[in-house]
Amino acid sequence: MATNTQITENYAVKILIVDDKQANLLAMGELLKNPGYEITKVDSGESALRCILKNEFAVILLDVQMPGLDGFETAALIRQREKSRNTPIIFITAAGKNHELMEKGYALGAVDYIFKPIEPSFLKTKVSVFVELHRRAVEAKKLTQSNQELEQFAYIASHDLQEPLRKIRSFSELLAKRYKGQLDSDADDFIYYITDGVTRMQRLIEGLLTFSRVTTQGNPLIETNFNHLIKETLAMIDIKIKETGSKITVGPLPVLKVDPGQMMQVFQNLILNAIKFKGQDDPVIHIKAEKKSVQGQDGWQFAVIDNGIGINLSQKDRIFKIFQRLHLRNEYPGEGMGLAISKKIIERHQGRIWIDSPGEGKGSTLLFFLPCQDASQEQCQE
Repeated sequence: MATNTQITENYAVKILIVDDKQANLLAMGELLKNPGYEITKVDSGESALRCILKNEFAVILLDVQMPGLDGFETAALIRQREKSRNTPIIFITAAGKNHELMEKGYALGAVDYIFKPIEPSFLKTKVSVFVELHRRAVEAKKLTQSNQELEQFAYIASHDLQEPLRKIRSFSELLAKRYKGQLDSDADDFIYYITDGVTRMQRLIEGLLTFSRVTTQGNPLIETNFNHLIKETLAMIDIKIKETGSKITVGPLPVLKVDPGQMMQVFQNLILNAIKFKGQDDPVIHIKAEKKSVQGQDGWQFAVIDNGIGINLSQKDRIFKIFQRLHLRNEYPGEGMGLAISKKIIERHQGRIWIDSPGEGKGSTLLFFLPCQDASQEQCQE
């Protein structure tokens, strides 16, 4: 992964300096000379507006007192344009600390003032802060766009693969139905391998589709009673619970603002995971939650505790990665998608998920933390 330094060196950030005096333009341009800056100097508000129509600037240094459009009038027009509405403007003035004028500037969207005569180090520091903020914003925007494109690609690719797989499965099942036992045993095995391979591929594709839709097709977060949500989840997997002799107990759970459908999927994944990776005894699972404050943020920490086979904690990060398995498929079926999907859902809710275990054969605890999304609506209530 590229470091911040490597990222920001890939392009020059644009800075606009507006002053009606050429000497001031030259002086500020010289002070800010930097390989990472592309500096544009203009001598009027009108010229500044023309530049802004064609360029996106990280910061604008704008002289207050100019003939024609003054700095305040220019700033007001800059703010009227959608693309430049949030561009930082630093006013440059020789008028001293006139509080009335300063309040007017801030009301027009100024982020700061620099007073003449300009202190070189002060100017450089102020500009460098806004340049760094701009670079980070640009990279965040690129990353968001890249993630959206990847999710869209995964969805389209997965969707388009479904149809040929359905045909392969249909014809392989037809072969098995018509010719099973009529050919030699090898042929029966080959047909089984085709059908089984296609079935596993379809499960992988369905998991990939679910994974790609977590952020793009999630529902709005609404106030949700987790006590009701867990009852619905257990009802959905009731047959599996009875078949495996699983005993599940649930402590008091909170009310939080979440996507209930996605959160139900998380609990279903974690409970079925605990049932699947059982030890010699029937699964015993306990679900609980407790109020926590993490890094100054209030929220709830949930735990799904089981008596299963446990895990070597050296593998604790691997289990949340897509398509990662710690066991052979003939030991424990599955495609390695459930915990990866759960992690993505929890992260969509600004939370985090992790696992704890005393060791192999000693059970494990899957934990996740959800912050309170809206304290003003009495979130984090029990």
